[in-house]
Amino acid sequence: MKKGITPIISIIVLLLITVALAGVAWTYLSNYLNTQIASSFTIVPGSPTCVDVGGDNQITVVVQNTGTTSLGKASFVQAQVDGTDVSGDLSDTGIDPNSAGPILSGYDCGNTGAGGCDHGSHTVILSTASGTAQRSVVCP
Repeated sequence: MKKGITPIISIIVLLLITVALAGVAWTYLSNYLNTQIASSFTIVPGSPTCVDVGGDNQITVVVQNTGTTSLGKASFVQAQVDGTDVSGDLSDTGIDPNSAGPILSGYDCGNTGAGGCDHGSHTVILSTASGTAQRSVVCP
């Protein structure tokens, strides 16, 4: 009789181990996927823009928050214009999920009072934990 119980206990233990491993895998994958989609965004069509404001060309970038959490300055791990870090110039105002708003506004390429951003093409790169977007803008 004892010989018949041992295989049943072995099967039950193996099933419990399998269920536990599946639970660990589910938790890991769930957290990983939530991180990947939480801060996703797109640069809206027609953005970035470069306009002349009082003789200075200024770049503005508007993003659409397609993620599940509010996007703010801290959400962006990379923010560059022509390879120059502009993370300090990003907006402190959060952009709620399914909303759009300016994340970089009135950036003058560090040339305040000297014409702003140079005439020609400029490359804007924004990155969050969810992805990267790159766009070009032409200043007149």
